[in-house]
Amino acid sequence: MHSRVFIIITDPNCDIFDFYNSEDGAIIAQEIDADYVCLEELYEMENSVEWLKQAYNLKQVEKIIHDDDGIEIDIYKINTKELLDGFQKEKEKRIALAKECLDKGDLSGTAYWAYNAKEFFFYIDDNGPYNFIDILDHYKDLPENLYIIQTFDYHF
Repeated sequence: MHSRVFIIITDPNCDIFDFYNSEDGAIIAQEIDADYVCLEELYEMENSVEWLKQAYNLKQVEKIIHDDDGIEIDIYKINTKELLDGFQKEKEKRIALAKECLDKGDLSGTAYWAYNAKEFFFYIDDNGPYNFIDILDHYKDLPENLYIIQTFDYHF
């Protein structure tokens, strides 16, 4: 199956090239235990952002053409609160599924729904990989908006 890795920055005024393509697909594959990871083209990135919007019911996503020393880069601005709210709803759904598995004595199903499901991964300012639970648990002071600068397809 396929999913996505999102490369995110918190400051759109930083030198994006410090983060842009800073993650190598082979390294990401090792970090998330994937069969392979491939950098996506711009049109694929747009589709991946749409997938993220649908998964977490995001309405406030804006495509921006960012100019970095004369080089134009498509980035996507996402409202952080809306994203975290979507993560929280997904967490509640996962808790219910994990409880259901636990009630049946299914420990592997419980672990899967509680944390181990292969899904979207995120790198924030070159830190990661994180799933949505990691972000909810460990990122308390994110800015008002986050910016997706790259996406990778991965297979597991």
